[in-house]
Amino acid sequence: MSQKIVGIDIGGTQIKYGCLDETGTIFSKGVIDTPKKGEEILDALVTIFEGYNQDHDVKAVGISAPGIINNEGYLITGGAIYDFYDFDLRAEMMRRVGVEVFVENDANCALYAEKWIGIAKKCSNFILVVIGTGVGGAIMIHDKLYRGAHFSSGEFGFMFAKNPKDTDARRSSWSLVGSVQSGIVDAYKTLKNDGEVVSGLEVYNRALQGDSIAKQVMDDLYTTCAQQIYNLIVSFDPELVVISGAISGNKEFIQKVNQKVNDMKNTHQDMGNIVFPEIVASQYLNDSGIIGAAYNAIKQ
Repeated sequence: MSQKIVGIDIGGTQIKYGCLDETGTIFSKGVIDTPKKGEEILDALVTIFEGYNQDHDVKAVGISAPGIINNEGYLITGGAIYDFYDFDLRAEMMRRVGVEVFVENDANCALYAEKWIGIAKKCSNFILVVIGTGVGGAIMIHDKLYRGAHFSSGEFGFMFAKNPKDTDARRSSWSLVGSVQSGIVDAYKTLKNDGEVVSGLEVYNRALQGDSIAKQVMDDLYTTCAQQIYNLIVSFDPELVVISGAISGNKEFIQKVNQKVNDMKNTHQDMGNIVFPEIVASQYLNDSGIIGAAYNAIKQ
């Protein structure tokens, strides 16, 4: 049997997983709902490993997880999985499965996927922005993941997208102003003020059909994201900005954000000679966590 890598992407609602070779080819993949309790999640991860290990010689397991994670696979925070706060996920999983296990932040794994075999494979310096229920990201500088002094680089969702409120500054953050949930769903519900709850995709479709409130909501989202990405570009001077997450498959979003970023640059009199990167959609959408987690295991 040839050796394989198991890649596992732990999300707040689903766990995606797959069996890969060392070129990044996925031979088999699946998805399950994320259990509520930490112990149940660990049991599910072991079951995934055992299922693949019966038919393959599994060399290692790579895990993509939410939260702030140090370079030893220790979860300082665990996103929406509160049982994983202050938890040594790597050590616990190695004890349970008996092979090498490597754990990395989910946005960092998405970055690795695009660098390894994706749209950024020729780039040495690029930024990945994840826009979904919230906003996150990751940074690569000179072909290396930039972690920061406390392993929390790329937390772009904490950036302020408007003047912070004295009582709750969080409400002014990018995650709470320019994400799919807050920037589209919640914003439309507030402006419509009729009690109707619709999805982000439905708001987008209504904007295309001429709904004035939906059009305003979508334009506000494009502007917010463009402003934040503009700030990232002038801060890091990347070769490429890759958009990942739920909205990355929307071609109009990519087009509108590129247009607004370029408009901001072109109307700034000091920016004439500055080269800006293209903003592109990620190549690997739902599979990026699996691929990036596997790569993190392979490169060790």
